[in-house]
Amino acid sequence: MLDESVAERYAGALFEVSEACGKTDLWDKKLSQIAKSVEDTPFLSKFLKYPFGSASEKKDIMKKVFGTFIDVQIMNFIFIIIDRGRASYLDLISKKYSECIKQSRGIVSAEVISAAPLSPSERARLARVLTQKEGRKVEPSFSCDPSLIGGVVIKMGGRVIDGSLSRALSIMKEKFANVDVSAVAGA
Repeated sequence: MLDESVAERYAGALFEVSEACGKTDLWDKKLSQIAKSVEDTPFLSKFLKYPFGSASEKKDIMKKVFGTFIDVQIMNFIFIIIDRGRASYLDLISKKYSECIKQSRGIVSAEVISAAPLSPSERARLARVLTQKEGRKVEPSFSCDPSLIGGVVIKMGGRVIDGSLSRALSIMKEKFANVDVSAVAGA
């Protein structure tokens, strides 16, 4: 499991440089495309994450694959990540970089997990309610997990709001497990 604080430090540093250059959105787009391409290409992904490959070989491959596609500054940033043995963090750094941009614009990301797919109107309503409660714009992403049985789980700003039926049943189970049946039967 990757340490998110490592990715946050690299993303934060890249964000500061991109702001100074006025290229935050362009670099966000390019970095996310590179990260996705690496993740979608099993050979490239394994090669970059393999701890025994040399940094110069990894940098040569990245330059050949993405050299004409990206700015020199982004390529240099990727080289730094490779030199420091953090190539496996590329996807997470990309996501954290996008979060830095959103945060600078007063936007909060939220992950909404529901037991069943939400309709477009339910998604829009939930986004409005979350924005209202947070006092700033909330951009939710949606996914499904049938094990929730019903309801939703919302992960936002380091908080988890668990309104799932599976959690409610778990709480009830814990309460019933702590009931002294002999005291109830004797009454």
